Amino acid sequence: MASNSSEHLVRYNGSLSVPSDVRAEIAVLKGTVSVFLMTDEKRQPYYLWQREVLTELADALLASNGKHLDHYCQSVWKTSSTDSQKYRVVVDQVASLTDVSALNLHAELIGK
Repeated sequence: MASNSSEHLVRYNGSLSVPSDVRAEIAVLKGTVSVFLMTDEKRQPYYLWQREVLTELADALLASNGKHLDHYCQSVWKTSSTDSQKYRVVVDQVASLTDVSALNLHAELIGK
């Protein structure tokens, strides 16, 4: 439940209050990861591969007309009337996947 409220939080209907000291810690950690991991030239081929896998997965999910989406995303897909809304559903679906589940779904749909 939301703090100071009797309303239940549901997807896209709520906000999270994060104390400023926690925000500062997160910023430091993100900066550290960026400097020491994300910009490492040796890791760039891995990031390129990840991007290719996720792009192929998103394209396959779009092409399947919602068939391979999870239950929640399928229900949102069915109410989507524009391509933009459908793209958003697919992006949300891909973003919700773990690394392993994304790779498994990619293997199932793409076969690579």
